[in-house]
Amino acid sequence: MAAVFKELSEAEEFPEFLSVGQLLKLLQRNNLTAPSETFVFRSVVNWIYHNKEERLSHAAKLLRAVRLGLVDIRVVITELRREELKKDEDCCKLLLEALLFNNMPTLLPELPLIKTEPRAPSSVSSIFYFLSYQRQERKAKLPLFSHLYCLLFFDVTLT
Repeated sequence: MAAVFKELSEAEEFPEFLSVGQLLKLLQRNNLTAPSETFVFRSVVNWIYHNKEERLSHAAKLLRAVRLGLVDIRVVITELRREELKKDEDCCKLLLEALLFNNMPTLLPELPLIKTEPRAPSSVSSIFYFLSYQRQERKAKLPLFSHLYCLLFFDVTLT
């Protein structure tokens, strides 16, 4: 699933599809495929707010798995202004650290390297694009989910 995170998180069913444990495991993967860490951050925030009464208690745990040092600072500021996240001391601390790091990186040398290190692209994502491209060119009658099934199988076996 890490190889198709972008597609997965853009699906309408995304907020209901993953448990907190599954989402956390995905976020902890170095080969999570997404256009940017800001995209990952927004996906996590959307997942939380889909059922905020139950999920806000997991927000800090999930945000720790996002590489907040790479998130667009304007998006971080927007989230800092939301009342729900202001109430959670851990979330506020994490977002403030990201804000400080983005403005003055030398001020927070103790920020874990993983929070600022870009994710490694997955070799499976290139297979996904190749399969999608082939499908469009040949006008194959195979449903898209058969390609995704193959990718999920490869993703699991490669790691």
